[in-house]
Amino acid sequence: MISTLGLNIKTISRRKKLSDRESKKLLVELTDVQKDILVGTLLGDASLELYGRSINARLRFDQTFPNHASYLMNLYSNFYNLAGAGPKVYIRKPDVRTNKVYSSLQFKTLAYPCLNYFYNLFYKDKKKIIPSNISDWLTARALAYWICDDGSLNSYNQTILCTLAYSYEDLIKLSEALSLNFKLRTRLTKFKSDQWGIVIPVKQEVYLRDIVLPYMHYSMLYKIHKK
Repeated sequence: MISTLGLNIKTISRRKKLSDRESKKLLVELTDVQKDILVGTLLGDASLELYGRSINARLRFDQTFPNHASYLMNLYSNFYNLAGAGPKVYIRKPDVRTNKVYSSLQFKTLAYPCLNYFYNLFYKDKKKIIPSNISDWLTARALAYWICDDGSLNSYNQTILCTLAYSYEDLIKLSEALSLNFKLRTRLTKFKSDQWGIVIPVKQEVYLRDIVLPYMHYSMLYKIHKK
């Protein structure tokens, strides 16, 4: 009886600690800067996920190592208060096309209720989508981090947003948001039969720089045209 009582006390104590921890998580809110970066990187390579039996989402960042290590550390510096552990290097399996071995640097946040809104906004049936109200969330900082995360510069010095995972209808939403929020003229370019990217013409290079330069990470400036 004594040992059983002791076990119950330990169980109650453990549950109380868990309850206290979850209660503290309810008080956590994202800053405006974190929201901007979250939206921009979700349009790129970042992801939100529900794992195990958790009812709350966690955020995962993953960048090529060592090429994009400084950019990943910038992301970590903005979300370190939500992260359970610091960034770690992971060795990937050999690429089936080149047989080369690549490494990545990644970190995950803990699961927080404040991330659930964005999970429900950007995911449907566990697949990433573009929300219908994306223009409400696409700020200049969000655009800058979107370019940092998923942009490139082609041989014509045009900035391309590599939106290959999204549907054509989703790209229309993004193009309209870029036009509405920043008056950026864009066009869609086809990479494969069902994959499209968004092109920001070189004629708008000066205007684009004015919008995003205050927020671009220095290591990613090559993704926008510079004279």
